[in-house]
Amino acid sequence: MWVAGNVWYCSGGKCKESFSQRVRHVADVLVLDAGGVSVGIVGVTTDSGTADYFRVDFKDRQARINDIREAIKALTLKSDKPPRLLIALTHEEWDDDVFLADNTGFALIAGGHDHLYGERDVNGIHIAKGDADARSVIVWDVTVPRKGRPTVKTKRVFLDESIAKDPVVDAEVQKWTQALAGKLGPNDAIGATKNKLEGVEPAVRGYETALGNFLADVARAWMHNDVGLMNGGGIRINDNIPPGPGRKYDMEGIFYYPNTLVDFELTGQQLLDMLNNGVSRVDVGDGRFLQVSGIKFTYRGGPPFTVAAADVTVNGKPLESARSTPPARSTTSTTTAPTTATRSSTRRTRPSRNCSIRSTR
Repeated sequence: MWVAGNVWYCSGGKCKESFSQRVRHVADVLVLDAGGVSVGIVGVTTDSGTADYFRVDFKDRQARINDIREAIKALTLKSDKPPRLLIALTHEEWDDDVFLADNTGFALIAGGHDHLYGERDVNGIHIAKGDADARSVIVWDVTVPRKGRPTVKTKRVFLDESIAKDPVVDAEVQKWTQALAGKLGPNDAIGATKNKLEGVEPAVRGYETALGNFLADVARAWMHNDVGLMNGGGIRINDNIPPGPGRKYDMEGIFYYPNTLVDFELTGQQLLDMLNNGVSRVDVGDGRFLQVSGIKFTYRGGPPFTVAAADVTVNGKPLESARSTPPARSTTSTTTAPTTATRSSTRRTRPSRNCSIRSTR
């Protein structure tokens, strides 16, 4: 069962039905019985884009909180057995979860979207998020007394080889893996690398990596541009490609979405603004961090992190002398915290000519 209370189905430009009215196994809110305890679950998801068939009510924070309060009120008034435990199941950034905790009465918030494990107590409400790609999960141990607030304990569990595979889930995974193999063909070697290509999210979203260099170089060379930009959140492999053969499945795993390369002209100031936007949320794993080609820059601070014009060169020349910086190709991205307060992204001015990455398009 899916829970999403702020997603609307749209047709003909009108968004009048919630997804729960159009899609099976989707609920606006959910009430479960857990060992005789009535549990209410409210789902909230971030606005990650738009399309002609859906709309997400998320941008207006206060309106969102008002809707959630109304949902909680409805659960309490309309249920035969009002929930004794209220849970928020969210897919939003940390600051939105904190805002939710400060303005509602949930016992706990089980979150996602940030891709990295984290736990916090806010206003007496525990918030926890597991790692992306099911590398770890949060096990919640909740005790609901007859009177007073529930007590919440958590445990982070790594889903490694020590955890036995669920046969039903594994059978489903194997079915889809075989279907994918049938579509992609054999996992042939299509190139080689002498060094590790670092693609884990804390790296590509926080500092310069060999994989980010390669992708930005390829984009730059393909488009015959002065610089190349690739936002780290668009690099979805969340793994490292070890030294040795680079295989077809590695390339397919780098980009999950049909991103389009775009070239455009921009001034030196606009480029500086882009770099500052890219590092602005580097401490929270945001995908806007830029892997670059033809550019050298250093960011400082923390937080907020910033890039000064004096710390930027374009193809070996100071940014101030760059009247315009033509075409850069970019994709969607995500960012993570750096390991130091000052980082330098030093880019080669000679782009790579290996365009095997085009096999993912």
